[in-house]
Amino acid sequence: MSNKFMGIQRAEYYKKFYPVDRIADGKITGDDVSPTGELLAIVQRDGLNWLDRFHWGLVPSWAKSTSLGSRLINARAETIAQKPSFREAFRHRRCLIPATGFYEWAQQENRKIPVYFKLPNGNPFAFAGLWEIWQKADSPPANYRSCTIITIRARGPVRKIHHRMPAVLKPEVYDAWLDPLNQDTDALEQILNSNIVTEFISDFESPSTKDRHQQLSLLE
Repeated sequence: MSNKFMGIQRAEYYKKFYPVDRIADGKITGDDVSPTGELLAIVQRDGLNWLDRFHWGLVPSWAKSTSLGSRLINARAETIAQKPSFREAFRHRRCLIPATGFYEWAQQENRKIPVYFKLPNGNPFAFAGLWEIWQKADSPPANYRSCTIITIRARGPVRKIHHRMPAVLKPEVYDAWLDPLNQDTDALEQILNSNIVTEFISDFESPSTKDRHQQLSLLE
């Protein structure tokens, strides 16, 4: 489960590292992004890739309220094509969620310790995500934009900490992932199977020397 990550604080990175054509709302979000909070995501509309603001926690169009989003912050890649909450978005509304790192939680004795993962070169990357627009019935249009992060079975060093991890896409499949005309679910699932970044390094979020020794032992 992915429930916290670091957003991007340098505006120029969005066009340097991602296929962004237009910016609908590029106001920088906080560096720590948590469920139900706002984040920036890249979606394709009318043939252009837009950077826009979304709430983290998918709210399907058929939901009665936005509260459902708090339970849909992640979508498992293994069942994404079948689950009613995700299957239409998987076919038609996929997004990239820029980040510089993410947290997983290691169990150490009777507590959980946050472990931070980032790329060795420190560059930003993108989670595979889905997005939706929700409108309240019988009220003036007030679009609520939301998204979810797709997760996969953990690979690489993350496996030593947690059994799940966010799906981090290789840049060469960004365009195919964003393209709403690409509705071949088998091909999309293949992207999630074969085009995933796994080469992360870890850092720990505790200043305590004792804690750091305990944490390092988790990766040995």
